Amino acid sequence: MQNQQELIEKIYSFFDHEYPLLGYPYHTEPANTGNTTLNFLGDRNTQPYMYYSSHDGYDFSLRESTPVLASAGGIAHYEFQPNGLGHSITIDHQNGYQTIYGHMQSSGLIAGTNDVMVNTGDVIGFVGNSGNSTGPHLHFAVTKTGSPSARVDPYAWQAEIFSAGPKPDPWENYAWTDQTGPHTGSKSPYLWNTTTNTVTKYISPVEQSTLALGNRNLIMDKDTSYGGFTIYISPGFTPRVTDALLSYIAGTSTIINAYENLGGPIAAFLKPITIEIDLTNANLDDVKQNTLSIYFWNDSTQRWEALQSFFNLDDKKITAQTFHFSHFAVMGEVKNAFEDAAAVKNATFTVQ
Repeated sequence: MQNQQELIEKIYSFFDHEYPLLGYPYHTEPANTGNTTLNFLGDRNTQPYMYYSSHDGYDFSLRESTPVLASAGGIAHYEFQPNGLGHSITIDHQNGYQTIYGHMQSSGLIAGTNDVMVNTGDVIGFVGNSGNSTGPHLHFAVTKTGSPSARVDPYAWQAEIFSAGPKPDPWENYAWTDQTGPHTGSKSPYLWNTTTNTVTKYISPVEQSTLALGNRNLIMDKDTSYGGFTIYISPGFTPRVTDALLSYIAGTSTIINAYENLGGPIAAFLKPITIEIDLTNANLDDVKQNTLSIYFWNDSTQRWEALQSFFNLDDKKITAQTFHFSHFAVMGEVKNAFEDAAAVKNATFTVQ
C-alpha cells in the first residue's frame, strides 16, 4: 500500500466500536445490535452495506498470494484455527501490543513450530483463504494484552474529527461483568505511520471558495449558507454496492461533512455546491464511460443514488452539483464483455 487512501479503500470489514467481542464466549452483544457495525468514523450501518457486527479487527480485500509484511518488529507465533483465522501469525511487539494476521496461505509462513524474531517489513506470509473465510483477504487486528477488553482499533476513534461536538467512543466507555470478572473497553490510539488525509476549511458566506483533496475539488459560490461553516473532507472506504450492474471507480470515495458556527450539521445549502473529481489516473476499462456518475449515500433510503453528472472526455473530469453533503463516489455501469467483443459484419453475427 502506498498511502492511507489506498489502504482504506481495501477495507472489507471494520472494527466494530460497539461490541468488538467476536470469539469471546462469556459476553455477547445485545440482539438489537446484532446486525449493525459502528466504524471508526462514527458511521453505523447494517449488512450488506457495512460488515460486520462484533468484528474485532479489519478485513482487507487483497489478491491471493499478496505478501503480508510485519507492521513492526517482535516475536512471531504461528497458530492454525480451521474454523477461525486459519493459518495466522501473531507478533508480540514487546511493548504491550500484539498484531494478528489471519487467513493466510499454508506455505511461506515465517513461523511454524518455533517462534521467530521478525523485523519491520519482513514478509511473514501470503494472503490466502484459510479458516472461516469466503474469499482471499487479510484479517488484521491489534490487541494490548490479549484479553477481550484490550482489543483496539488501529485507526483510533475519529468520529469527533467529523463532528462539531463531543462524540465519545462507545467501546472505550463500555463496561461489563461476566464469569471471569469485571471488564472495561479500551481507548484506541492511532497506530499507523501515515495519517489519514483529512482537509478542514472554514467557509465564509461572503466569498467564493474552493477546497481540494487529491483529485477531488469542491467549488462553492458566495451566500451558499446563511452564515459561515466548516467543511471536513476525507477519503472514504470502498462503497458496498448491491446493484451488480454498477462498478465503483477506485480513488473517488469521499466523505464530506459541514457544520455551522454553533456546531450543528448543515442539512441543506441555499445554493448548489459543485463536486469535481479528476479521473485521469482511474481505470475505466471495465465500465461504460457514458454511464459514469457521482453517487451519494442516502441515509433515508439506505441506497446509493446518482447525482446528475457530466463527464468530460477531454480532461477526464466528472462534475455534479449537490445541496447537501454525504459519502460520495463515482460509479458506472459494468461493460458487457461479450457485447464489447461482438460485431455484425455483412449481416453475419461474429464474435471477434
